[in-house]
Amino acid sequence: MDLKREIEGIYKESHNHLVTVLRQKFGFLDFTIVEDLVQEAFAKALEQWSGKGLPENPSGWLYQCCRNNAIDLINKSRRNGEYSDDQLGKAENRQNFENQIKDGRLKTLFDCCHPNLTPKAQVVLALKYVLDFKTETIARQFGISNDAIEKTLYRTRQKLKSEGLPLDNLPDEVCKKRLPGVHKAIYVLFTEGWKKFQADKRLVGLCEEALLLNTELIHSSLGDNNTLALQALMLFNIARLESRFDAEGKQISIEHQDRGLWDHELIRLGHNHLEQSESNYLSSYHLEAVIAYKHCSARSFADTDWESICRYYEVLIQIHPNPFVEINYAIALYHAGDTMKAHKRFDNLKNNRYLNSSKLLKKAIDEFNMKTIFSLQSG
Repeated sequence: MDLKREIEGIYKESHNHLVTVLRQKFGFLDFTIVEDLVQEAFAKALEQWSGKGLPENPSGWLYQCCRNNAIDLINKSRRNGEYSDDQLGKAENRQNFENQIKDGRLKTLFDCCHPNLTPKAQVVLALKYVLDFKTETIARQFGISNDAIEKTLYRTRQKLKSEGLPLDNLPDEVCKKRLPGVHKAIYVLFTEGWKKFQADKRLVGLCEEALLLNTELIHSSLGDNNTLALQALMLFNIARLESRFDAEGKQISIEHQDRGLWDHELIRLGHNHLEQSESNYLSSYHLEAVIAYKHCSARSFADTDWESICRYYEVLIQIHPNPFVEINYAIALYHAGDTMKAHKRFDNLKNNRYLNSSKLLKKAIDEFNMKTIFSLQSG
């Protein structure tokens, strides 16, 4: 492997961590400035390492370079009154790179979920600057254009800068108010790995990373019942991951999946988290987790409790309406025997501008129509 490729690999592995740690150490620096510092460090690395070879600790070298560049920048800006000695002093007294690297990303997730930002802006900010998602990936998650995401990021950065919103050193009571945005970002990370596993099985790492972040949240003083429900949901889903695709990479519907490949230990662990998450308030994570458990606990596809699943979907649509839930509800209605209602739901979905061009909707409708034709012929 040539040096440039090695550096590209280090970039992919270290970029998130470097941005996170610099944000933790110099929380008063704008996100875009931190990103520029990281880019400058990698440019310098490519120049110096080309002649000297890789250092013993590339990540440590990069962090030190970023840190020195940040301090140089701050010293120049301080002369103009932009940053104070107190700010720099507090930054220097924080923990070092090695001690912060594990906890930094989760803390920065909370930083991004500022209450003065819209829920959408919070998650977009977290996906971009904490999880290092590409603009097109974020756009796909929200079902909007790349340009719309870029505009959201720009407006959010401007708001943070103009209003001087604090994004670091948050007390627990403030962090807890930001949990919904943190949960959403973690779940989007998991979903991205879940959806892309077919194309590249290495992307199961995204699912595992989401589970690790959420596990850390559970073990902290910040997690709540929704955190436990989210963990249960992710465990139920990842337990079935190996059975979702055949040897050629084609997706296998749950009806035809080999249930012997399901990880029943993960299902048991998920069920434990689901029981611990009991609450007077049912979040969307609770409902989705219960639905997933109904599938996981059925001995066969024919034994699936579709009537209960439909009832859970009805509640889920009320508290968290979105077209993807509608698709799954329509499919559940069909399997529960309510064919006419399922037809009506699918017809309504055809009017959704985004789903009108969705492969997922087209596939669901095609499968639904084929099953309907088959059942009529059989009758």
